[in-house]
Amino acid sequence: MTNLIRTGQLAPTRTLLFSLALAATSLITASAQSPEPAPAPTPVPPTSPLDLGNAAANKGDLDTAIADFTQAIQMYPKSAVAYNGRGLAYGKKGDFDKAIADFSQAVLLDPTDAPGFYNRALAYQNKGDYVNAIADNKQTIQLVPKIPDGYNNLAWILATCPEASLRDGKKAVESATKACELSGWKNPNYIDTLAAACAEAGDFDNAVKWETQFLQTPNLSADDAADAKTHLALYQAHQPFHTTR
Repeated sequence: MTNLIRTGQLAPTRTLLFSLALAATSLITASAQSPEPAPAPTPVPPTSPLDLGNAAANKGDLDTAIADFTQAIQMYPKSAVAYNGRGLAYGKKGDFDKAIADFSQAVLLDPTDAPGFYNRALAYQNKGDYVNAIADNKQTIQLVPKIPDGYNNLAWILATCPEASLRDGKKAVESATKACELSGWKNPNYIDTLAAACAEAGDFDNAVKWETQFLQTPNLSADDAADAKTHLALYQAHQPFHTTR
């Protein structure tokens, strides 16, 4: 999947991966502090509204997921996780106003809730509210500076935003490069973003270099390949790529 804004839809898979990355970090930290290895958990069917909501969302049953997360919120009104879950479901349905409302409640309940800020940034981005999207991406970076997603999404806006006053090629290159470094240069989406950032900064040689590398990604989807070829043609003509919304 390419950057989220390109599809015009919030991409819950990406946001959930971000949340899971944070959870994995917490689990690794806890494990490192424990003198005894934790026993392997026994698989159990989901029973709590939160678990049921996640299961429904993963199956694409968004209405059921929203209902389950709503029940979870009624049971746990101070749960940022529950609001984040419902916000993701609303976002996947394209209801970004309700998604933003839930993510806003999540960060109100927990001002250190990085997934809440990250998810809200994506929803703002998909609505075309780039000022707030930039602010939330910066807050995400401040809260979790070792997670690359915030850097990548910030770079994409700074490089391709349709509002010229918000574009900044130099800062886009810095942010995209940081995302690539944190990911060990292994995430093709970040390479794609770096190409766009270089083009916005006027460095078309590197824009062509990185976009060409992105096109060599194994199993690249037909849509992503077509978009990349369009971008590459622009960079070869010494033109940056800008989104239309």
